[in-house]
This record gives sequence, C-alpha cells and structure tokens, in this order.
Amino acid sequence: LLERFPKRVGDCSVEQVFVLGRSTVIEEEMIRRENASFGDLVFLDQQENMNKGKSLKWFEWATRNRRHSTWIGKCDDDVYKNVTELA
Repeated sequence: LLERFPKRVGDCSVEQVFVLGRSTVIEEEMIRRENASFGDLVFLDQQENMNKGKSLKWFEWATRNRRHSTWIGKCDDDVYKNVTELA
C-alpha cells in the first residue's frame, strides 16, 4: 500500500506513519518486527481506543517530534488520502 503513496508532491515531501496505542505483549513483539522492516510506526503510551484521547496524543507527539513539518494530519486506515489535492 505505501508503495503507491507519494513521497513528494511538487516541492513538498510527504511522510505517512501508522500510529499505534498500547497493545498486548504478543501483539507488541509482532508489531516491533513489522516496524524493524518498514520503520513507519509511531508508538504512543495511550490506550488503543478511539474515545480515550489517542488523536490528541498523536498531535502532541507530532508537534514535538516533527517540528520540520508544515502540515500534520490524522485519518483512519480505511480512508483514501489524495495528498496531491492537499498539497
């Protein structure tokens, strides 16, 4: 899927990451192996639940760790992002 996601749009670079909250020990090992292969996961110390503040934690993390970014967004994995229209 990420192979189809543009890395550049015009003179803007684009980065996509997957944001995960806390998970079980078994899931965590599998997830860490996945991240070792692709390096596109962000782990938050937040319950994996849409109503417990994970979105807020993501924006807090992103503003601290992606200071070079002009735009920061968030959407679910079932959404198609047409970044060429956003840039």
